[in-house]
Amino acid sequence: MVAKHSTWYHIVLLITAVIILCEGTLSKSDRKPKINKRKSTTIGNEAINVVRDTPKTTEFHQLKINPDEVSLSEVLAKHEQLDIGEKKFDMPTLGYVTPLKINPDEVSLSEVLAKHEQLDIGEKKFDMPTLGYVTPWNNHGYNVAKWAAKKFTHISPVWFQFKPATIDGQRTCSIGGTHDIDQGWLRDIQSNNSEIVFVPRFIMEGWMGSTVNDFLYDEMWQRRCIQAIVDLIERNEMQGAVMEMWLQLITMTRGQLKQEMMELVTSWADYFHAKDLEFILPLNPPLNEAYEYNGIMSPEEFTEVAKHVDYINVMLYDYHTDRPAGVAPIEWIQRNMEFLLRESPVSSSKVLLGLNFYGFEFTATKVEAITSSRYVYICFAHY
Repeated sequence: MVAKHSTWYHIVLLITAVIILCEGTLSKSDRKPKINKRKSTTIGNEAINVVRDTPKTTEFHQLKINPDEVSLSEVLAKHEQLDIGEKKFDMPTLGYVTPLKINPDEVSLSEVLAKHEQLDIGEKKFDMPTLGYVTPWNNHGYNVAKWAAKKFTHISPVWFQFKPATIDGQRTCSIGGTHDIDQGWLRDIQSNNSEIVFVPRFIMEGWMGSTVNDFLYDEMWQRRCIQAIVDLIERNEMQGAVMEMWLQLITMTRGQLKQEMMELVTSWADYFHAKDLEFILPLNPPLNEAYEYNGIMSPEEFTEVAKHVDYINVMLYDYHTDRPAGVAPIEWIQRNMEFLLRESPVSSSKVLLGLNFYGFEFTATKVEAITSSRYVYICFAHY
């Protein structure tokens, strides 16, 4: 288990590709970034995540290139492919992988262009817990998580959904996404960092408002559901879970069953701990762009929940406003944290602060996310 620290916050690191989320902190969506206002309980997020398209298939194929026929189109089509076939050069070959050295005060456009493909795989410099999310809908991040495993204390594969089900006449939960499990990848990460903690993401999916109301008042249903989740975790030798459920419950109950929601979270977290597993709860920002409370979670509720869970992952990005603005203004981040911690500053040891690694490009007609590939393209265009 990871030791706790009484600092203002920890960091949850979200790496590599942009995903767009609606009514969930980590869920995939096809929503485009928009400037118009949205409901305070529907907090859309984008996150930079560690990801790969098809965990079950081979990532790279032997690259076949005729050096006499290389064209610009072929370079653009194949520059991300890696030839993992047999070595063709019959003499000794030495390869170096060195830590990336960058002075943040001296970053220049030329340096970005020269080093943007390099990855620092050295020891972690931040001495607090660091969580990386890994999703199945991007083509590169599984390798980033594997190569840079020493940079993380926790890895959360965004694989699973828990849904209402009836089995043998009893209400329980079915688990979706098990086809994404990649034990070979998990072992590869452990070989690079034997202390890594695997906490897969489970999202509440396929529930209706009336069903949720019944669920929150049915303790046996809740127990069968969490047993199904824990059984899957233990069978796959993982160490806990990220349970994405708070925003879904708030939305479907219209915030009217907060006490029942808290009892569910605390009882599930206690059940996890009885099995020596970690429980992490994602949480959307409690203050909107006007610094007004949106009903997500009060300071008193935060303090109570923090007593039971291992971490609360506060997803502080995708700032909502009806005008062009930053993705997450620093004052807005600070005000949200001060709001949550005002009743119990000691709860800061339970906070994982979600950080964004993307931006928005505003034009007269649209708003688009700037991810790494777009950022590099813009750099080249202005170099």
